Amino acid sequence: MEYVTDATAFFQEFVDTAILLIVVLAISDSNNASPPDGLNPLVLFLLITGIGAALGMQTAYCLNPARDLGPRL
Repeated sequence: MEYVTDATAFFQEFVDTAILLIVVLAISDSNNASPPDGLNPLVLFLLITGIGAALGMQTAYCLNPARDLGPRL
């Protein structure tokens, strides 16, 4: 892509993954005010959809560096 440099794509994915990790850790922490029982999948669905809608256009919405890094290299 001409409009996205390698550094921009890296930091984009870093931020996407960091947001996902922070929210997953927050909803699974018993000391936090987690969602009511049974709503964790809905929260994750809304989170991933929101990340994809807001940040997914530049780097094709990959979010998982373990699965995405090998093919890109």
